[in-house]
Amino acid sequence: MPCSLAQVTQMSCPECSVDFVTELWLIIDTKERSDLYEELMEDSIHDVACPHCGHVGRVDAPLLVCHVVLPTVNRLNRSGPIYTKPVRRLFFFPPLNPSDISDEALAVSLLNVLRDRLGDEWNTFAKTKLLSVPRPLLAVAIADDPEAALARMRGKVAVQLAQIEAGDSPRERRQNQPTLH
Repeated sequence: MPCSLAQVTQMSCPECSVDFVTELWLIIDTKERSDLYEELMEDSIHDVACPHCGHVGRVDAPLLVCHVVLPTVNRLNRSGPIYTKPVRRLFFFPPLNPSDISDEALAVSLLNVLRDRLGDEWNTFAKTKLLSVPRPLLAVAIADDPEAALARMRGKVAVQLAQIEAGDSPRERRQNQPTLH
């Protein structure tokens, strides 16, 4: 059974008030669903477009990501490079806005779903430490090259700061743009 899990969710568009159904990813194994890796790197995995009017909003939902950190050159010897072993990591990205359910309870709930989906294969995860990471750091946490991802993030922050200095605040744009419910 695949460990990635999307939940079918009923949404209502804040722009046109049309109800629609969409998939909301809650658990993603990047090896199993490599097609979703770019959406994770762009932090757009929970962005949903209304099929009627095209309005795009973000759903504030938790996310559990299973990611294999690829081998890298650890050191060189006479016979060539010696690589590190691939490492499987579990990341929990809590929702940005607090809710009645604690982040820890959300993480445990998603881990239980993952354990049930994996069955005996769960033993390969059992000793893996769960890393809780703030959502804005998603791309850095799962990047094959965290330094490059951090540099891209710095560039985006610089652009946002310039917009704020020019009187065009991203926060004001977000406040004027309703989120999906």
